[in-house]
Amino acid sequence: VRSCEEDAVQLPLKALCAGVRRLSYLRGLPNFGNANAVRNLLDAAKLRQTGRSGPAHPTLSVEDMNGDFIPGNDPLADMRNLCNSDSVVAAMEHVAQQVEQQHHAQEQPAAPGHWLFLGPPGPGKSTVASH
Repeated sequence: VRSCEEDAVQLPLKALCAGVRRLSYLRGLPNFGNANAVRNLLDAAKLRQTGRSGPAHPTLSVEDMNGDFIPGNDPLADMRNLCNSDSVVAAMEHVAQQVEQQHHAQEQPAAPGHWLFLGPPGPGKSTVASH
């Protein structure tokens, strides 16, 4: 909040709450660093705000704070719409479940490893990998 006051940027309560939710989510990820997390979040939000409305109206919105983060959004939604992706979705859900359990047990989540998609041209390996 002090950073916003110093930069004469308004931070409404809804935007502040969105920022707290995002930091709470980020805190559960591996390699989260507390030191500059708030500063980085606010700097990115200020950049989005400036691009949206310019410096003349320095008020951060929920969208500015969230960026591309959407709380409760299903990251596998696009993947589920692809044909024959059930086994990949199931494997990804299993990895996510393991990471979630480790997080709740307050353990450092193990790295999920690497994925290698093999097959002839055309079945959608690149499409699946990009999702």
